[in-house]
Amino acid sequence: MVPWDVLLAFVATVCGFMLIPGPAMLYVATVGVERGRSAGVAAAGGLALGSLVLATAAAVGLTAVLAASETLFLLFKVCGVAYLVYLGVRRLMTPMAAISADRGSAKGSANEPEAEAGAGIGVLREVGRGTLVSLSNPKDALFFFAFLPQFVSGAHGSAQLQMFLLGCVFALVALLFDGCYGLLGSQLRRLFVKRPRVWESQRWVSGAAYLLMAAVAAFSSNRTRTA
Repeated sequence: MVPWDVLLAFVATVCGFMLIPGPAMLYVATVGVERGRSAGVAAAGGLALGSLVLATAAAVGLTAVLAASETLFLLFKVCGVAYLVYLGVRRLMTPMAAISADRGSAKGSANEPEAEAGAGIGVLREVGRGTLVSLSNPKDALFFFAFLPQFVSGAHGSAQLQMFLLGCVFALVALLFDGCYGLLGSQLRRLFVKRPRVWESQRWVSGAAYLLMAAVAAFSSNRTRTA
């Protein structure tokens, strides 16, 4: 088990990371602006789930293989960048009116069970997309590989179990912070929809967020694994 003092230090450090503005925060906020509260929180849940997957991969040693292989790292990076660029370009080419109509038709359907099912599918889609966005940056995988062991001690049991537990805590803290950013975005949505020009320009902000994440992923390197 992880000692309480170490756990508190870990949580404080993670909170410090979460307060620093970054592409993930921008991504969750823009989802909240575009699709509302449920979608923003779902996107935050997807990012947290992706973080847990990466932390688990670091705990069982899969990330070490990625860090040691230039070929695997490059393949991971190319796939991640391609996915983020695809999301960015598609977002730039989709008018906000299409998103509003989509959401409105699902919400305003006369058939309530079908409307609820549509909303549920939308939430699951945002969770899945958020998870893939989190997994698309290989540098995040290397972050867990380098960060988690700093709070692990062989005197407190299995290192793999400690890293997994720390990964769960990281995911919970990330969900809390990113969920707040998603809720903030949904509040801004109310202001933006009343201003057609501002509302339509939101797609450029959203597309830029995806492309920014793609750029961060593209310039990542596994040469930093020993840092």
